[in-house]
Amino acid sequence: MAKRKKKRIKKSSGYRIQARKEVSLAGLEGKVTLSDLGLKSPAAQERIIVEDAVWFDDKGNRVNPNGVKRARRVCWLEVYYKRGEISKRAFAAGDSLQKAFEATMRGPDAIKAVQVDSTPKPDANISVTIDRQSKYHAIAKHIPQNYRVFIDRVVIDNEPINVKGRARERYAQHLSAGLEILAEALD
Repeated sequence: MAKRKKKRIKKSSGYRIQARKEVSLAGLEGKVTLSDLGLKSPAAQERIIVEDAVWFDDKGNRVNPNGVKRARRVCWLEVYYKRGEISKRAFAAGDSLQKAFEATMRGPDAIKAVQVDSTPKPDANISVTIDRQSKYHAIAKHIPQNYRVFIDRVVIDNEPINVKGRARERYAQHLSAGLEILAEALD
């Protein structure tokens, strides 16, 4: 009979590495829990609302015959508007700024990579990008400099007001005042 070779445990930089067959979870049933809930975790579900998908029929009535639902993430600007911390006018100004900024982040359509460009102007995509940036800068130039940091955090970066107490109230007041001045300039 031949002797069986014992499996060696590799040593690398002081740590013991075991072969895969030697690792077992036997006896740990009920003690091991999986904490990764994926998209169902509270962090992933933050600010997500599920609402009815709405279509309009020929008469102009809102219909949803199949009960279709859609999920969307609410931006912080909308959260503060629904809480009553900013006015409808300030929300509209912030929303136009946010949409103009998001338009600058979009590139050409994916189909452009495989589609033959038959436009008479070969730089048509670049001119669209420049137009988007010009629209954003036309709105952003009206933001008062002393309120820019507040508006950039909530509207552009989509980050919450992360201070507490009186400082949070001041921050919300600065945000609202800056958006009101922006709304006045856009009117």
